[in-house]
Amino acid sequence: MSGIGRWIPLSGALVLALGLVPSLVGAGAGSDPEELEALVISGSRLDGLAVQQAHRVFGGVQDPLTLLRGEDWLSFVPGAYIEGYRSSVGSDRIYLRGGEPNAALCLVDGIKVDNPTDGTGSSFSMASMPSLGVDRIDISYGSGSSVHGSGALSGVISIESFGDLDDPESWMSGGFGMHGAWEVQLRTMGTGDWGSGGIHYRQMDGGRFFDETRRKSRRVSLGFDPEVPDGHRLSIRGFWADYESRAFPDDSGGPLFAVLRDAEERSGDEGGMSVRYALDVSRTGGVLHFQSSHYRRTDESVSPGVLPGVRDPMGLPRSSTDSELTRWVAGSWYEQPLQYGLRVLAGCEWEREEGMSDSRVDYGFFNSEGRFDLRRDINSMFAEANGEWDRWAAQWGVRWNEASGSEEEWLHRVGLSVGLPEVWSRLRMHFSEGFKLPGFFALGNPLVGNPDLDPELSESWQASWDIFVPAADIIATLGVFRNDYSGMIDFDPGPPPQLVNRGNVTIEGIELNADWQAMEDLRVRVFGIWLEMDPGTGEPPLRGRPDRRFGLDVDGWMGEYWRWGVRLTHTGRRHDSSIPTGDVELGAYERIDLRLSWVPSDGVELALVLENVGDRKYEEMVGFRGLGFSPWFTTRIRF
Repeated sequence: MSGIGRWIPLSGALVLALGLVPSLVGAGAGSDPEELEALVISGSRLDGLAVQQAHRVFGGVQDPLTLLRGEDWLSFVPGAYIEGYRSSVGSDRIYLRGGEPNAALCLVDGIKVDNPTDGTGSSFSMASMPSLGVDRIDISYGSGSSVHGSGALSGVISIESFGDLDDPESWMSGGFGMHGAWEVQLRTMGTGDWGSGGIHYRQMDGGRFFDETRRKSRRVSLGFDPEVPDGHRLSIRGFWADYESRAFPDDSGGPLFAVLRDAEERSGDEGGMSVRYALDVSRTGGVLHFQSSHYRRTDESVSPGVLPGVRDPMGLPRSSTDSELTRWVAGSWYEQPLQYGLRVLAGCEWEREEGMSDSRVDYGFFNSEGRFDLRRDINSMFAEANGEWDRWAAQWGVRWNEASGSEEEWLHRVGLSVGLPEVWSRLRMHFSEGFKLPGFFALGNPLVGNPDLDPELSESWQASWDIFVPAADIIATLGVFRNDYSGMIDFDPGPPPQLVNRGNVTIEGIELNADWQAMEDLRVRVFGIWLEMDPGTGEPPLRGRPDRRFGLDVDGWMGEYWRWGVRLTHTGRRHDSSIPTGDVELGAYERIDLRLSWVPSDGVELALVLENVGDRKYEEMVGFRGLGFSPWFTTRIRF
C-alpha cells in the first residue's frame, strides 16, 4: 500500500468534516431518497456526481438515428479510445485514459463481463452491444476498486440495456453497408398485471473487409421488473450472445505484413443474469439492497501461428485453445441518510471465478498439450459516505478485499468538490486506489502465461473545473489527471514471449470536453485529450494508445424532418510492434464522418452515414488498416 493509502482511513472523517463546517453555520440540506439511483452503480453506490469524475455518454431517450453506429458510442468521449472496431483487426479493445484494456472494468446491467481467460484480460467488445436502444452508458474514471473490488484500475464502464420498462415501445431496425456488412434489431417492451418487461434482439455481420477477416454475432437482452408491493424494488436483467470471427493473429503484421496468410478463427458464447432488489426499511430513508449476478463465457480459438521475423526469431507456433469462465457475485448493503446532509452505507460482497482452458501447441516435430483449471474467491467488506452542504460536497469510501492466493488489500477513495456560482463553475478533486488479480490466461496460458505474476495496483489523482454558462447554453469541463500503475501486466515480446509485471508506469494528461447549444437547431461539441506516458526506466513504450485525440462534432436540424451532422476526429501517434516488422511508430490521422437523417413521423426514421469521406489511409495496429470510405444506411420503424 502506498504512503498516502495509510492515512486515508482517517481522511474520511477529515473530508466529511470539511463539508460539515458550512452545514453547521448554515442550513443543512436534506436527503431525498427518490433522487438516488441506487440500482445503477458505476462510480459509487451513493449518489454524488458532484464529487465523482463521471461522464454520462447518454441517458434516457436517445436522439433519432443521427448517432454513428453503436460501436461509436465511446468514440467521442475524450478519455476512451477503442482500437480495432473500424479496421481489419476483427476485434476491439477499450483503453481508458491510456490504461491497458484489462484495466477498464465493464458492467452490463450490473454484470461483470470481463473475461480473465482472454489474452487482454478483458475481451468485452462494444461491437457486441445493440447499436440502438441502450438506455444509458456511464463512465467513471480513475481507480474504482473501493466500489467494485478487483478489476477497476483505470475506470468503470456501466451499460444499462433497459430504462423505464413501464414506458411501452416496440420497434425494428435494419442497416447495411459496404463489404457485405449488415445488422437487424427488434425491441419490444410492455406492461401487465405481472409487472413490466422487455426483449431486444440484434444480429450483425461485419462483412469481409479482407477475405481473411470476418465478424458475426447475435445477442438477446431481457429485462423484467415484477409487480411488487410499495417499498420494494426488484429488477431482473439477462442476456445471451454468441460470436464468430476470422482475423489475422495479434503480432502477425496483419493483412499488410503477415507472411502466413491463414486466419485465426474464434467462436464462443456468453450469458449472464443479474437480480437487484431494494427494500425501504425505515421512515428516515434507510434502504437495504441485495444484488447478485451470474456470468458464463466459452471461447474456442484456432491460430495458425506467426512465422519468425525481425522481432522474434522463433515466431509463434500453431495452437488451439478451448476455455470456459464462470463468475458468481453476491452482495448486500444498507444505506442511510443522516442529519446535516450526510449519507452512509456499509455492506459485504462475495465473488467466485472459475476458469479452465485446454490447449494444444503444434511445434511441427511434436505437440504439447496443456490444461489449467483455476478457481478463486474474493471476500469483501466496504463502506461509503458522502454529503452535500450548500456549495460543498465530499465523498469517502473504503473496501477490504481478501482473495484466494493473494494478500488482503485495503482500497480507498476520497473526493471533495466546491461550487462557485459566482463564476458558474465547480471545482472537483479526487483520489482513489485500484487492485486487479492476474487473469487466468496470464497465469496459465502455455505460450505466454506466467504463474508468478503479482496483482496490479493503481493510484488515480484527478482534478477538474466544470464551467456552466446558462446564457450561452455552454457546459464545459477541463481536467487534469495522473494514474500510477504498479506491477502492470504487459506483454514482453522476448524471446521467449511472456506476460510480465512492469515496474512503475505513470500516465498523466489533460482532458477537455465542451457542449454548446449554439442555436435551437444547432449543437456543437468538442473534446480533446493529451497524454504523457512514462513506462518506467528501461521499459519499451506502451503499445496501442495514442498520445493525443481531439474532435469536433456539429449537428442540427434542416426544417422539421431533416437532421444533419459532421464529425472531425484526430488520432495521434501510437507505438506498436509485430513479429515481422519489429517496433513501429504509427502515424497520426484524421477522419471526417457525415450523417443525414430523415424523420418524416414519430414512427419512421432513416439515416445515411458516410464514414471516412476523405478515404484516409491509416493503420490502427501494425498492418491492420482502417476502413476506407464506407457508407452505412439504416432505418427504424416504431409500432
